[in-house]
Amino acid sequence: MTAVLIMLTILGLVGWAIRQNVPIWQRNPMRQGDSAAPKTVLVTGATGFIGRALVRTLVARGDRVVALTRHPAKTRDLFGPLVEVVDRLDVLPAARRIDAIVNLAGEPLAGRWTAARKRRALASRLGVTEAVLTLVRRLETRPAVLINGDTVLTEASAPRRVFMSDLCRLWEERAEQATTLGVRVCSLRIGLVLGTDGGAMRPLALATRCGAGMVMGSGRQIVSWIHRDDLVGLTLLALDRSDMTGPINAVAPNPVSHRAFMRQLGSALHRPVLLSVPAPLLRLVMGEMAGLFLTSQRIVPAAAQAAGFAFAFPTIDQAFADLYGVSADTQGLAVYMNEACPVCRVEMEHYEGMRTEAACPIAFQRIGNDPTGLGTYGLTTEDLRRRLYVRDVDGRVFSGVDAFAALWRTLPRYRWASRLIGLPGVHAFSDMIYEGMCVPILAAWNRHRALWARS
Repeated sequence: MTAVLIMLTILGLVGWAIRQNVPIWQRNPMRQGDSAAPKTVLVTGATGFIGRALVRTLVARGDRVVALTRHPAKTRDLFGPLVEVVDRLDVLPAARRIDAIVNLAGEPLAGRWTAARKRRALASRLGVTEAVLTLVRRLETRPAVLINGDTVLTEASAPRRVFMSDLCRLWEERAEQATTLGVRVCSLRIGLVLGTDGGAMRPLALATRCGAGMVMGSGRQIVSWIHRDDLVGLTLLALDRSDMTGPINAVAPNPVSHRAFMRQLGSALHRPVLLSVPAPLLRLVMGEMAGLFLTSQRIVPAAAQAAGFAFAFPTIDQAFADLYGVSADTQGLAVYMNEACPVCRVEMEHYEGMRTEAACPIAFQRIGNDPTGLGTYGLTTEDLRRRLYVRDVDGRVFSGVDAFAALWRTLPRYRWASRLIGLPGVHAFSDMIYEGMCVPILAAWNRHRALWARS
């Protein structure tokens, strides 16, 4: 038994090491759209939870993106050849055209707010914003708009005198200096952002799945939230609408109590929320940061509604149904199968037979018949041969383990497997084995088969 565990550990570590050489953009590709009038948008904080989604959407609608980052290699690994990456703004020449800037950069705020953490949080935001202002001053053609990401506050009320309010006020004041340069400035005051691949929801959902979901304090405090897709949509609206300016509350129109929020999350994840944490204990553990969870923020998106913005997820139950329910990727899938690989062909033909039997809306596309089917995502025929890719009706592409999960969700007989592989630990281990072992082994075997066939 010990020998088996040691062998599995060694195989897992080898798989993990090999998997690190697979670029993220190949495993999670994004589509490059075509626009008649593309904008060039500079995005700071592009690798963050919000920035990643914004960059993908900008590229998908045909805009050109320049990403400012402290980690160029990581950013190129994330976005591939479709995004220009710079680690300093002074490398951009004065003649370079930048149509808009979205400033989302800043030191993460998660963790206890020590004096040192506060200083870093403030310095990082003000420092990047000052660099952005320096760039704007020297550009021959100045951008039309600067959108500054922020933390939530009311649009009309003065901020409360706590750290987050001071941070918000100072950051907004620094960004507002761009107005003296003829640049329109929008300050997004962002609520709790809902998404499954980062942000505050990932640990919250994991705890709830494990039966440790809890209500903080009295539970009566109001939570102003927004689905990440709506936040991206509102950011695009602010980019495109020349009449939008000043503070903009980036929150959904229906805030809820914290207790209702947690109960709805538990219902979406099919877990009861039975625990609670008294406010004094939370303050003892988290310090000043506990105020974010214990203070009501009943905020309405007045500016967004006045501009006619239509929220895709206006209520919390709609948002959680999208994040944790049966998603759109289970309908109208196109599966790209490598018919030259015997193992892949047999498995896909098995699923193809089940598709016919269950009348599922799946199209199995043989790579040899359509070598450029995913060319707009930056993928080559060789990429399609190495791992499984599927595309849903919304144009989203999934690869590897996520592709199998999307396919299995569509086949009634395999939905249990999609639920199993969706568990955090199981998903990570399966992804490691698939990318680190199955892909390279099958690729090497198929290369040797091709050589034998030619000899």
